Amino acid sequence: MKPIVNGLEDEYAKRIAFLQLDADNDGRDAFASFNLRGHPSYVIIDSFGGVLWKSVGEQPASELRGAIQRALEDA
Repeated sequence: MKPIVNGLEDEYAKRIAFLQLDADNDGRDAFASFNLRGHPSYVIIDSFGGVLWKSVGEQPASELRGAIQRALEDA
């Protein structure tokens, strides 16, 4: 999934911030906070900290891109 996420990060870097965390290390608190039960996990958060979309498990690039686009349209 990392190549897909990295490609999306390159595509949207000027519009949104990407943060990649390791669930066993620096991401432990985030996984607990968002009630994520597996990995890879994805969360799109608005500028107020609200969760716009989240998913657990591998996702096709089209699904991730669609979630990002919807979040940007709703912003």
